[in-house]
Amino acid sequence: MIRYKLLYAVLLVVMVLFYILYRGTLSLTLLVFTCILPLILLYTVVRLKASIKASLTHRGVPQKNQPFHWIFQIKNTSWISTANAKLHLVYSSTLADASQPLVLNIPIMMHNTQRIRLTYRAVTCGVMRMRIEKLEIYDPLWLFKRVIPLDLTDSVLLMPQQNFSFSENWKANPQADADTTEYSKEKAGDDPSEIFDLHVYREGDQVSRIHWKLSSKLDNLMVKEYSLPLSAGYLLFADFRQTADQPEAAERIDAMLSAMASAAAQLSEHMISFRAAAYTPDRGAEVSPLLQESADFSGWVELLVHAKPAPRDSKTAFLHSLSALLTESHPRDRVLLFTPKPDRELMHTLMALPSPARITLYAVSVNAADRAIATGAEYPFTCVPVTPETSVSPEPAEEADFEAAEREDFSDSAETDQKGGASA
Repeated sequence: MIRYKLLYAVLLVVMVLFYILYRGTLSLTLLVFTCILPLILLYTVVRLKASIKASLTHRGVPQKNQPFHWIFQIKNTSWISTANAKLHLVYSSTLADASQPLVLNIPIMMHNTQRIRLTYRAVTCGVMRMRIEKLEIYDPLWLFKRVIPLDLTDSVLLMPQQNFSFSENWKANPQADADTTEYSKEKAGDDPSEIFDLHVYREGDQVSRIHWKLSSKLDNLMVKEYSLPLSAGYLLFADFRQTADQPEAAERIDAMLSAMASAAAQLSEHMISFRAAAYTPDRGAEVSPLLQESADFSGWVELLVHAKPAPRDSKTAFLHSLSALLTESHPRDRVLLFTPKPDRELMHTLMALPSPARITLYAVSVNAADRAIATGAEYPFTCVPVTPETSVSPEPAEEADFEAAEREDFSDSAETDQKGGASA
């Protein structure tokens, strides 16, 4: 911008010399016009700044690996337009370490409402946030600039996909001393402390389950069906921490959460209740309430993906929280531990826990080195290497290609596409 002002200053000196050397109406007119033009341009950008209103929303239901749109709307109520405007925005994801800035050059038309459509495709789950920081408007000669501070923010939630299949024989894991008053209303179990239903005796029914008092009154052998306690003793633990550099770190955590969501869905299908837990730097190992439906688990995962994963240097605190939780609070639960990297320190921690045979470690590996750690030795717990069925490496956000697409003009609005691939 300084360069343009220097060039205009040179032009003004030329006009002064032209007037001195060639006195007349033409030279005087050019000199006056050259002196007045900056004032006119300054008025246009000031007037345009006062006439602009902006908003930010998103369109559609965002899904992972599917394009979705942020819509930035600019409403100009004045008769002034400019082809020189710069939109400063920042987008980020909860699975990424840093925000990515972006500057778009856009035109602003007179008496019109424009919609700038920013198309993104996220290859990992998490919360993607878009923040419009400011809009800079310039006059046609780039002599003056006015800044419109906007601070518009919008976010979209991308849930992990349930694209893993486990060959587990899911069975309830009731505990003999479980202190619970909650029982399934849809599926029978083996807990004699609560009766689920009664039916007429059928061949194969256990004699010990016959309700003799009721049978004597009804002249039929009635058999008791016991209830299934909801405290089924399953604990799903998410190793929610960074274990690599970006973008591989985001891919690893996304695969881990997708595997955990798939396991939770299969437990729900078998009507087996469970609890979910994860480690976060602020709250340590946090355990969810008792969950039985997929919708309940989705609500817990939504709270988790709104938080940033624990940094790589939190390994010691994570292992301490995991050991304390499984030793003190859940010493008899069957543990399904999902980790984005099965490092040796984690393996040693699990081997030192009481009853390690109750633990199943799902090592959601994205490269051969991690799979070697998971399968390279015999462990007192079950270790299952899991590889994502479809693994798409996210492109670095700073290399995303944004192109201005064809603009459609309407009678009272115009819409511009800004397309690109952005990694979460």
